[in-house]
Amino acid sequence: MRRWLMVVIAAVVAWGAMPGAATAQVDLGAVVLAVEEVGTGFTTVQAGPVDQAEVMGVPSYLAVYARMPGLLNFSFDAVAIALVDDSAAQATGQDGLAAAIDAQLGALAAFGVTATPVPAPEIGRETLRYRLDGAFSGITLSGDAIIWRQGSLIAGIAAIGTRSPSAEARARAQALKLWMHGIAG
Repeated sequence: MRRWLMVVIAAVVAWGAMPGAATAQVDLGAVVLAVEEVGTGFTTVQAGPVDQAEVMGVPSYLAVYARMPGLLNFSFDAVAIALVDDSAAQATGQDGLAAAIDAQLGALAAFGVTATPVPAPEIGRETLRYRLDGAFSGITLSGDAIIWRQGSLIAGIAAIGTRSPSAEARARAQALKLWMHGIAG
């Protein structure tokens, strides 16, 4: 079961390992949702800049949180939040949003997770939503991912687990936190 958990965490981390989300004036670590803002029982798996983006000079931040509340009735949830400076990504010749989507969908597919476009809530500019479905070691996982532009950032949140967690409330909370730090739609 531990190997399965590591595979799921690797898939969620890979989802966030994309080019792009923050401005040089903003400390992205200060504006990403903290573990206590994601939900009860979560712990931090990873938090910090995305190496691939930093090498290209694109400020970014990735936070991955996980919880495993029950061992007898096995359940698992993971949430990945990525913020990328879209203006810096575009300066490298990339469309940050397109690159983010390509990287996310490719990473998820490599772990056997399918991403199906579904109607998106209005969270920011160009908001997109994907339904996530997959299975690891016979355990069914599902959830969703929401990606949007806000200010000069691209923000994305993926939530996946055995109980079909949703990214929507967390995406709304993340958008509000960005707005409270002066990063408007």
